[in-house]
Amino acid sequence: MPRNGQKLFSTVDDQVTLLRDEKGIQINDEAFAKDILFRIGYFPLMGGYKHLFRIPLTKNHKTGTTFEEIFALYAFDADLRELVFRYLLQIERHIRSLMSYYFTKLHGEAQSEYLNASNYNNSQRNNSALSKLIRTKSAGISVQSILTKWSRCFQFLPSSEMFVPTESDCLPLRRWIL
Repeated sequence: MPRNGQKLFSTVDDQVTLLRDEKGIQINDEAFAKDILFRIGYFPLMGGYKHLFRIPLTKNHKTGTTFEEIFALYAFDADLRELVFRYLLQIERHIRSLMSYYFTKLHGEAQSEYLNASNYNNSQRNNSALSKLIRTKSAGISVQSILTKWSRCFQFLPSSEMFVPTESDCLPLRRWIL
């Protein structure tokens, strides 16, 4: 029984048994299923894709639903996300380059021009966000202050392989850093 709304630990064997016996999902290759569950995890795999294989308004899965079908959908979705993300990054890079090019062409290359509010669309709608951004950039932020903020939000320090997330339960660190 879960305590305080938390899920209890289940071995990969337990997860396969749950899927097969309680969820009614057909598993054609148990070794494959165990490997996938070990590498991806139960909830990332089953949490996002189970609804497409369920009978509406029930928790029962459609007859003939296989683990391999659910994994195939997961793999397709992962490939699609990676493809879209790759091109979104290229678009973002191009827009950044254009913005930098035209901003510098209009206002010069002095870094102080980036902190001059009159160089932006300083409408009433944008004023608050622009003022906050300029104050933050003007103050300068140290690596130490970023790590302090991170550890306060997440109770651990990031490893060198991690990146700053764009959203969290805390204030978005990316926005705080900018």
